Amino acid sequence: MISDSLIVPDCIYRRGSFSGLMTIYESNYIKFLNIYPNIELRVPIKNILVSHSDNDHDLFLTLDYEDRYTTSINLTYRLELNDELVLDPNLNLKIYHDAKLIEANSNHTNYIHSKIKKIANKHFKELNIKWKNNIMLNKWLDYMIDVKHRFS
Repeated sequence: MISDSLIVPDCIYRRGSFSGLMTIYESNYIKFLNIYPNIELRVPIKNILVSHSDNDHDLFLTLDYEDRYTTSINLTYRLELNDELVLDPNLNLKIYHDAKLIEANSNHTNYIHSKIKKIANKHFKELNIKWKNNIMLNKWLDYMIDVKHRFS
């Protein structure tokens, strides 16, 4: 397993600072390698990949776009709620291949998956939007690694 605990920030940073946010982006990239080790190949063979776990819902990765230095993907669960398909947490991830960073973007706040709701609610009040999204992704990646999600 790749550990992000070995990341040593170049400077001391405050919560909500730019340098701290970049450290979170780096940690997101390192953790994401655990569930999608072919990240450097750039384009998934299919536009949609599915990871199955015995301990969790199926996880869907969808390619949005790709250019020379970045790839944009969507990462979500597809949950049934009252006979309706719900995408939750439905995060858009921007992968910066040259810098080896991943940034999460989302305006979504009403999470349904119990573990995701717990992670997100813990951080909503203390962090601004970029911190909230990226801390949520960082903790969700920990959870996905624990339940053994993996895209091949």
